[in-house]
Amino acid sequence: MKKFAKSLLVVVALCAVAIFAAGCGKMSLEDYVASDAIRSYVDSTNESSESSGIKMEILADGDKLIYEYTYTDPIDEENVDAAKEMLDSAMEQEKSTFEGVVDALSESVDVQNPSVTVRYLNADGSVITEAVFD
Repeated sequence: MKKFAKSLLVVVALCAVAIFAAGCGKMSLEDYVASDAIRSYVDSTNESSESSGIKMEILADGDKLIYEYTYTDPIDEENVDAAKEMLDSAMEQEKSTFEGVVDALSESVDVQNPSVTVRYLNADGSVITEAVFD
């Protein structure tokens, strides 16, 4: 689980590249998230990680870009705290990556105060953990 969580966080860095590829002119964050490049990226990421028990979605909410990872197999209640600790640690280690995505948003997408939220959900939709980078 730890190795997989880190690999998903690295996926965010790749998405920063997609921001530049999709953003030939400044577009709204909603248009960026709905772009063919991002939808294709999400689809291929979900296809390649299907067997690992997690799916990803990229959402827009105002000036927030949200990476939402949902475990398809439930994490038992007694293991949620350990999962949260591991995910929080992995997100902290990748903080500069997320800050780089915020910088890329500032340059390529029409947003005033961009931020990136990374959210992990259990299979029932409950939040395991989330972090905001701005």
